Amino acid sequence: AGTINAKIGDFYSSYMDTAAIDAAGLKPLAPYMAQLAAVKNKKDLVLLMGKWVSFVDEPLNLGVGPDAKDPTIYSAGSFQGGLGLGDRDYYLKSDARFAKARDAYLVYLRTILALDGDKNAVMHARAIMALEMKMAKVQWSQEANRDPVKTYNPMTLKQLSAKAPSLDWKAYLEAGDLPNPAFVSISQPDYTWALTKLIKNEPIDVWKAYLRVRLLDATARSLPAGFRDAAYQFHDVAITGVKQDKPRWQRGVATLNSAMGEAIGQVY
Repeated sequence: AGTINAKIGDFYSSYMDTAAIDAAGLKPLAPYMAQLAAVKNKKDLVLLMGKWVSFVDEPLNLGVGPDAKDPTIYSAGSFQGGLGLGDRDYYLKSDARFAKARDAYLVYLRTILALDGDKNAVMHARAIMALEMKMAKVQWSQEANRDPVKTYNPMTLKQLSAKAPSLDWKAYLEAGDLPNPAFVSISQPDYTWALTKLIKNEPIDVWKAYLRVRLLDATARSLPAGFRDAAYQFHDVAITGVKQDKPRWQRGVATLNSAMGEAIGQVY
């Protein structure tokens, strides 16, 4: 417990040291940006998606948990994601508040891309939004996702490969730390098959720009001030209507609890 407490203290202190974070710039992301730069084809792209799935919200996320039909065992599953606005309604509905959110998202995309040194931030922001719009059109609604029967679709690797052969399922699952699962329950089958076609057909440069944004968004709160402020202005002010940012210590506690809550609970 003493060692764990020390590590928690180190993490918390690092999270609170915004001066050091600002001074480091984007150096902490250099290994990940190198992985992204090394992507030359769709096979590389799928492998990188698998590698990043544990910490980046992606179009097809993976997880392991109690099986929906047999809670005495753990099983692998996939679920839709990867929309910067969170839900398909933000992309598909014409209400004023959704239109305003889309405008705010485009500003956010341009801002974080420009902060990352992208000289074509405006063009890439529009391309990312267009890609996410295509994803949103085939994603399931919140109501459909509440159906425990329709979202339970166990499939073996052989079945997945036969259903959507354009995606190397074996390589993707292995990259996502799921080698040789007995099966994977595909929560939204028709969306998943449509997504594999998007991965195949959409330009690789657009996919790389998209993954770059997903990485920057996932880490924005731990990046220099410009990213932190952009994330606050979009996620908190524009989307949820927050009037004042949380004290950083509260975000630090929440981040620790999210990452380590269950593990620490078992120790104590």
